[in-house]
Parts: sequence; structure tokens; C-alpha cells
Amino acid sequence: MGNSNSKSGRRGDWRQTVSGKMYWPADPRADEIHIEDLAHHLATTNRFGGAAGEPYSVAQHLVLASTIVAPEFALETLMHDGAEGLTGCDLIRPVKRSGAMGVLWEDFEAKNQRVVHERFGLPMDRFVEEHRDEWFEEGQINIRLQGWFLRHVMPKAVKDVDNIILMTEARDLMAPPPEPWVEATYKPLEQKIVPWCWENARDFFLRRFRELGGK
Repeated sequence: MGNSNSKSGRRGDWRQTVSGKMYWPADPRADEIHIEDLAHHLATTNRFGGAAGEPYSVAQHLVLASTIVAPEFALETLMHDGAEGLTGCDLIRPVKRSGAMGVLWEDFEAKNQRVVHERFGLPMDRFVEEHRDEWFEEGQINIRLQGWFLRHVMPKAVKDVDNIILMTEARDLMAPPPEPWVEATYKPLEQKIVPWCWENARDFFLRRFRELGGK
């Protein structure tokens, strides 16, 4: 799947994209992102870690969100989970909120999202570096994280729409929750979500990208 050969001069291992190109998630570069690859990866990545009643893609989530947000945020909303198509993972929120793992993943994902913004001309001021010096108890292991970590700070308009779609998905695609979700204060859409097949999700994502002037 990859090659960590030091001759490449890159950090970490590379992944192979659907079109056969190389991409280094630990050493992301904007000029190595291709929208056709990204659309395919997002269309074949399931939301909720596969816990929805049937396959439902990140690509469909992004297209739907982009249609209800204010127009000035539409392209940014369509691409706000772009890193998931590069890292190969839609990590569920409970894991992202879990101790040292959450901090490290937030930094890793933000670095990949930042090159998505660079590649597609989206605002670069959405990323901030914060110094952290914290201890985490992970079972019988104590972990200290010290240094500068990157965060992706989405505009409120984008985050609100993300949560509105989330709660609509929860209503239409998930089993009844045993307890209310943290995001349950967001009112879902009236319309019902019906999952698209992955080919449609890919094609609708690309079409929406071009409608919004993406290049």
C-alpha cells in the first residue's frame, strides 16, 4: 500500500490514491491533491464508522451541507471534511474527544485539511497553532503531550450546518439513541435523507464542486 523508503525525503508512509498517485498523509502537500481522487475517496468512506443502517458516505453529507449553508460558505462547507478523503478515515467524534488520541488526531487531520484549503483557494486563517502541555491517563499509561498543535477552526455557519445535517442523519439513518446526543439541540431538516450509491455520491460531489466554482 505504501513505501516508507527514506530516499523519498518525505515523512511517514505514502498511500496510493484511487487513480494510482502517491500521497503522504504525514507530510501533506497541496499539489498532490486531485479532486477526482478526493471525490472518490469521500464517496466510498462511510459516516458514523459504518454504524448507519446502510452505507452512507461522507461525500453525500458534504453535498447536502453545502446546499443549506449561506452561499458565501458553500464551497468551504463542501470541502470541510476533505482531510477525511486524504487520511482515509472519518474518525467518529467520541474518539476525537478521547484524551491524547483526540489531540494528536486533531493536529494530524488539521494539517491535511490545511492543504485542502491551500489547494482549492479556501481561507487559510481557519487554522491556528496552540501550545499545549498536558498529561493524559490512558489506562495504565501516562502520556505527556507538549508542543505546538494545529487546530481547524470552522466558521460558526459551517459548524452549525454540519450539526444540523448530523442530527438529520441520526434521525433517518441511525437506530434510536440510548441517550440524547450532545448535538441534539440542533433541529434536523424536515426532508428525509435517502443514501445515494457511491457512484452518485462521487458524481454529485464533483458536480457541486464545479457549480461552486471549484478548480
